[in-house]
Amino acid sequence: MNNEEILKMAQNENPEYGEYESVITKKAAGYGTIVGLIILAIMVFAEMFLKQQPDFGKPAIVFSMCAVANIYESRKIKSKRKLVLGIIEITVGILCILAYLGALMQ
Repeated sequence: MNNEEILKMAQNENPEYGEYESVITKKAAGYGTIVGLIILAIMVFAEMFLKQQPDFGKPAIVFSMCAVANIYESRKIKSKRKLVLGIIEITVGILCILAYLGALMQ
């Protein structure tokens, strides 16, 4: 099989997206996540200073979403680094959920 045949098979597998579009989509999701995390940090710190009590519900959602994405990706591409990152994120997410529930019960 030569390079042209391999390219044609890859294009037939996913005709809507080429490799370039796939890379751009991943980068866009990454940039969106970074901006979302920055906004989240600003909101949590503002709540800490203005209300003297942060809302840990927002970080719980974000960390849980990131954890699931990293664990899924680690299983598909066999990446131990992504798995460790996902486990750390899910741990932080669970801690945030517990802190959120603790604040609700006060």
